[in-house]
Amino acid sequence: MALPQFFRFVIVNATGQTITFNANGRILIKMWGLLIDPTTGLAVYTELTESEDDMGFIAGQSISNGSELVGDNEIDNTVLKYIGLQAQMKITHDEGALAEGAFNLHISVGDAVGDLQTDASGYAGVAQAGLLFVGPLIWPDSLSDDNVVLSNMITI
Repeated sequence: MALPQFFRFVIVNATGQTITFNANGRILIKMWGLLIDPTTGLAVYTELTESEDDMGFIAGQSISNGSELVGDNEIDNTVLKYIGLQAQMKITHDEGALAEGAFNLHISVGDAVGDLQTDASGYAGVAQAGLLFVGPLIWPDSLSDDNVVLSNMITI
């Protein structure tokens, strides 16, 4: 899949437990864009300015099992024209000892600002909108509360 002009991420909690910001739950995505350096002609990765995206997961929020978090950061790829992307999720689960499963990362895409699947009137979720699954962060059952887990590098 070529990287679209505009995109944002959506995370689905499939760990069996609610993650809560006020109880020390945290969600973060780091991103590196792949582009062709116009000076050297070489393909290089550069950290996106939108990296360290907390997906808008802030004080007072919770994401129950089976629910999703639609990122509040729509990334504009029309200027730097990244041809690929690597992303990594970093999650602290406040109910980590009871959790087992995954946080699944999906991408919402569009050709104009405000034209993503997640922007559509009546958006009803990842499955109904047909968002592309790009990778998981596996949450093993052997962890404690407030452990931090990094996903494998996800290439898009």
